[in-house]
Amino acid sequence: MELNREALSSAIASSLGACLLATSVDSVKLIDVDGCVRFINDAGLALLEADSFAALLGKLWVEFWPEEARPLVQEALGKARRGEVARFTAVRPTMKGILRWWEVVVAPMPAQAGRSGLLMATSRDISKQKARAEAVDAAAFKFRALANSIAQLAWMADASGYIFWYNQRWFDYTGSTLEEAEGWGWRAAHHPEHVERVVKKLSECFRTGEEWEDTFPLRGVDGAYRWFLSRAHPVRDDQGRITVWCGTNTDITDELNYRQRLEKKARLIDLSHEAILVRDMDDKIERWNTGCVELFGYTREEALGAKCDELLKSEFPTNKSEVEASLRETGFWSGELRHLAKDGSPVWVDSRQQLLRFDGQSVVIECDRDITDRRADDEVRNLLLSELTHRVRNSLAIVQALARQTGRRATSVSKFLHDFGGRIEAMSSAHNLLSEAQWHGVDMRALIESQTIARFGADHAVSIRGAKVFLSAQTAMQLVLILHELATNAEKFGALSDTCGRLDVSWEDARGEPGKVEIEWKESGGPKVSAPKSKGFGLSLIERSKDLPYLVVNMEFEPTGLVCRMKIDADRASKPKRAYFSPHKSY
Repeated sequence: MELNREALSSAIASSLGACLLATSVDSVKLIDVDGCVRFINDAGLALLEADSFAALLGKLWVEFWPEEARPLVQEALGKARRGEVARFTAVRPTMKGILRWWEVVVAPMPAQAGRSGLLMATSRDISKQKARAEAVDAAAFKFRALANSIAQLAWMADASGYIFWYNQRWFDYTGSTLEEAEGWGWRAAHHPEHVERVVKKLSECFRTGEEWEDTFPLRGVDGAYRWFLSRAHPVRDDQGRITVWCGTNTDITDELNYRQRLEKKARLIDLSHEAILVRDMDDKIERWNTGCVELFGYTREEALGAKCDELLKSEFPTNKSEVEASLRETGFWSGELRHLAKDGSPVWVDSRQQLLRFDGQSVVIECDRDITDRRADDEVRNLLLSELTHRVRNSLAIVQALARQTGRRATSVSKFLHDFGGRIEAMSSAHNLLSEAQWHGVDMRALIESQTIARFGADHAVSIRGAKVFLSAQTAMQLVLILHELATNAEKFGALSDTCGRLDVSWEDARGEPGKVEIEWKESGGPKVSAPKSKGFGLSLIERSKDLPYLVVNMEFEPTGLVCRMKIDADRASKPKRAYFSPHKSY
């Protein structure tokens, strides 16, 4: 007898649709043309945190949403009734009042057997993606605010010297765009009489890795040139390799003009609030202006006649004899010096010293600009850049190791992407928890919940209990990968692959072993368990844990379910670190 092809096709489509609804991880709802809910899949009930579908059946879908989101919902329903596919994103609380972001698609379903067609609404929880995007935006905003608030023109270049970023002050002053100034395009803003010298000296510093300093004029947006003191500092990784150059251009036009006038009218020195002093070639102070009194705290009577370096206990970047030799040979020296004020506090200055000869005598005019705050800011910036470089390198090393090990055991590209993606998501959850704690460590309960309740839901199938235990960043990263593999195995082959199965995770102080905590991962009620004949990546990772610091794992494949016991040295792993970072420490 010939099969009814139309009936067979309809049956297959219906079966396939039911299967897709049952296996979807998104919230899928069927809504009638009046906007009433007629069906919600199991995943949708879990995401909504609803106790049962009975309480939701027949209710208007728009009433699920807060007032501010209802116009979007009504608009989407209207489009779907007209045969269009509608999309929107909005905030809606679960049935337990927890706010979540949802990405929603509403589409019409074809009419069947003379019945009016239904509307299908698919909602995806994007709360985590929203939170991550907001965190990235906040960090970027803070960086831009800091970079654009400093007085200098600032820039960054890669290890080869290719400039890829400027702060807003650079663009405001030069009138150029990033496309015009990136790479070596900045040369267009330089004075033609100086640009060749500047490029030559800067290129040599990029080649040798030495810090760069130079003084030259830059053309402003109005076409006028102003003089800038420019410096570039290389930031290196733990192996001493340059990762980025950070540079600044400080407008010193007014300072230079003032110094030129000062040479002609030495008597005006005492009227300046800039720290300016005059000393002879024996280092004895002959003039000590108001700026010096304000900056260093010594009165004129205390300073005049004293030796400058002894009074201020000056520290030079090089041997002092080299500074004096430079003054005699070129008549000029500049650099950063560390002095001590009268009260003993350190004062960093940007020092400009010029040798003047007249009436058979030689004196040095020294102009010191206070950069104490800038030096502190530079140290924090360099420390943060080093720490960022270190953390990125560590994370990439872990990702590379996971990719290699996952790839060795993957039987297809899709399986590799699935397994690898799950492990990266486990790492991401640990990173999120550690970031919230500023990388001081993480509470073990939060870490375990991220791989169990957050994954399977807080229903009767999963139980977690235990006292508060604090884990270091290193131990947390080790433990989260093991928990991910256990959870994956439980979902695919273990207790949670069966509707009757359950998982109990508990921890307590290890008996007879002070300072140690024992975690028990116990599965029951699922399929009968036996030891696997071959070892996959997860089992290999867990078995190799005996070589990991602070963490030892033992697995028992009991017929009633897998039992995994993990022992942690809490005395060493549970001490939170203070809020100080070390660029050389491995977390």
